[in-house]
Amino acid sequence: MAREESRSGTTSGESVGRFTRCCSFAFALWLCAAASAGAAPSGPLSADAIIRDLRAGRPVVLEDVVVEGQFDLTASDSVRAVFKCRNCTFVQRVAISDAKFARVVDLTGSVFERQADFRGVQFDAPALFRDAKFETRADFSLALFRDLSSFGEARFLAAAIFDDARFEDSAFIAARFLASASFEGATFRGAARFHRAVFYGGATFGGVDFRERSEFSSTRFERGATFTGARLGDDASFLGARFTAPRDDAEAATFYNVSAARNLNFTFASFETEGRPNNGRASFVAAFPDLVCGRSLIFDDATFAPGPIDMQRLEAQDLILDVAVVSAIENTPQRRSVLRMIEESGKVRGDLEAANDAHYALRVDRSNDYSLVPRTLDYVFYRGVAGYFVRPFRPLLILLVIVVVLSFLSVFRAARAATTSSPGVAARRARRLWSRTSRDCGSFLTCFFDKIGLVRRQRSDDLQSPPLTRRLESMVYRLLVFCAVLGLANSNPTLRQMVETLL
Repeated sequence: MAREESRSGTTSGESVGRFTRCCSFAFALWLCAAASAGAAPSGPLSADAIIRDLRAGRPVVLEDVVVEGQFDLTASDSVRAVFKCRNCTFVQRVAISDAKFARVVDLTGSVFERQADFRGVQFDAPALFRDAKFETRADFSLALFRDLSSFGEARFLAAAIFDDARFEDSAFIAARFLASASFEGATFRGAARFHRAVFYGGATFGGVDFRERSEFSSTRFERGATFTGARLGDDASFLGARFTAPRDDAEAATFYNVSAARNLNFTFASFETEGRPNNGRASFVAAFPDLVCGRSLIFDDATFAPGPIDMQRLEAQDLILDVAVVSAIENTPQRRSVLRMIEESGKVRGDLEAANDAHYALRVDRSNDYSLVPRTLDYVFYRGVAGYFVRPFRPLLILLVIVVVLSFLSVFRAARAATTSSPGVAARRARRLWSRTSRDCGSFLTCFFDKIGLVRRQRSDDLQSPPLTRRLESMVYRLLVFCAVLGLANSNPTLRQMVETLL
């Protein structure tokens, strides 16, 4: 009985083992079948076969294949299957206009040898065109990207059209546009990332609505860029961007009627002219007319090629711009308006150096409207001596020069007077005059400090009857010190607040 039970247990164990091995083998076969079903076939593949699978709702996962024949999914109903064709080559025209994709479309690294027509396509899931190459015209106008759209490092060898397209979260990082690129009327609901992109042809962003942050850092616009009527809902950065005017009758950058709700940053940006700089340009180097910025408009360390700049009716809560650049604004009222804006902005943020530079340039500009006599007085005293009360070291330097010169003259006159008599008498008189000069001044430094002492108010017992020249000298010294103190107060935030409080 025991042997029968043992034999029965052994038979049962062997059956379980065989069953387990069979299940494992079947599972391995299933995995192989599934893997082979998702693997990319090698060699050419008909476009019609791919289209049939997509229309039937079967996923298409391909890689490194050549798609032959015209790929036509025009006006298709919603494609609910995944479409992945990485590093594929489409040798004929791709027409997917007005199609709808509910799942991921991944065409990373693919090459489109003929026209790619994606007009009006709706992507409800991520659309990936990273490192794709469009050898002829690529048209994405009126396309709707409801999810992530990525064109990072994509290459557009012909015209790229994204007019009136709608983007959710888009990335054109390091993309290359060898011909014209147009984004007229496009809307970016999410972040728009164009940093390190290169536009070798003209770039047009007219009427574009950037609702969140737009990033154009280190972007190159080799044939100029137009942002006319663009709306920037969040911060926009053109940090280190390069704008190049293609010819003398075109702008390197046009920001006409642009509105920015927050900061607009052009730090380290350059506005250049193709080839040799031309001082006699027929158009503006850069144009920012009617631009309105809700916060800071920053041109810190930005460079402009020689030529006029248009900033007519520019408005910004805070304007950071090198005063030297303002001289390129040819329109006088426009130039003075920008200088006043720089001055007021500098005062608000506590940058008195920028505010004083703008104030000085504004006073110089206004002096051109004066007649001959007021202009001469302004040039000699107000600008030359007082430095428009924003250059504190200028009156101090003039005071120092005057004191040194007068001290030398005092010693020189004393020594010269000693040599006007006969040799013997002159020698004795020279010794007496030098002794008296040494006794009165002690040395040149003593004489120097004596003259500096004229700045302070003289008491009646210090000098009973000062000569007129001494009084005039004292008055000049005091005036120069007053100009220096006022200029110092305008150059120091704390002293400035004290002066404004007293006034």
